[in-house]
Amino acid sequence: MGNPSGPTQHAVLEREAPTTKRLHELAKSDPATALGLAIASNLQSPGSVDAPERGWIICRSLVNLQRFQEAVAAARVLVEQYPNTPWALDAERHLLVNPMSDPSERGYGHRSELE
Repeated sequence: MGNPSGPTQHAVLEREAPTTKRLHELAKSDPATALGLAIASNLQSPGSVDAPERGWIICRSLVNLQRFQEAVAAARVLVEQYPNTPWALDAERHLLVNPMSDPSERGYGHRSELE
C-alpha cells in the first residue's frame, strides 16, 4: 500500500512530466527544483523538441541559484548541442559573450525577450 498521507509534492512533481511553462515558473520561484526536473527531463528525452528550452531553463536556474560558473558551463553545452536555436543564442549572448559574476550586472535572469 502507498503512503497513507499521500505522496509528497516533490514525488508528484517527479512523477508528472513537467511542462516547460511550469519549469519557467519554478526557475523563478524554486530554481533548485526547476534545475533538477529540467536535468532529469533532458536525460530522459535528450532529443525532445523541448530539450533546448529545458537547457535554457537549466542555465537560468543556475544563475538564479548564483552558480554562475556552472551556468556558463551549461550554456556552452546548450550552444554545442542545440546551435542556432533561440534558447542557445539567448544563453550564449548572456553567459558567453557577456559573461558576468552577478546577475544584476547585465540583466540575465531578469526579463528575457524569450519569455
